[in-house]
Amino acid sequence: MQPLTPPTVKAMLADGGEIALIDVREEGVFAQGHLLLARSAPLSRLELGFARLVPRRATRIVLCDADDGLAERAGAILARAGYTHLLGDAKTRPEITARLERRVADLDPAFHRHCQRLAAQPIQFGGLA
Repeated sequence: MQPLTPPTVKAMLADGGEIALIDVREEGVFAQGHLLLARSAPLSRLELGFARLVPRRATRIVLCDADDGLAERAGAILARAGYTHLLGDAKTRPEITARLERRVADLDPAFHRHCQRLAAQPIQFGGLA
């Protein structure tokens, strides 16, 4: 698979066609920063749940990693599973995701503070102790 530049991925997301932007890093790393609109599908569990996440084998798929080879390995697994439109890999760079998060905080500081407060609250499940 060949690397995809941010403008290329942006154009794909805007063209109106079906596309799956999949981050194959582990969930903990994904949670620390990921591309906007990306879904997590860790390589360690890729074969277990990918068909539910992307049921159509003809869907265009862009795989994301941290330039550590995970996207290439995931691409090989998905190709063997019959996925035919593996378009390439987009690198998730911490400095880019951090800059985007700062931009969101700058655009709407009140919303950013609200999200931080919600993240600090314990999760309450209805009816469960």
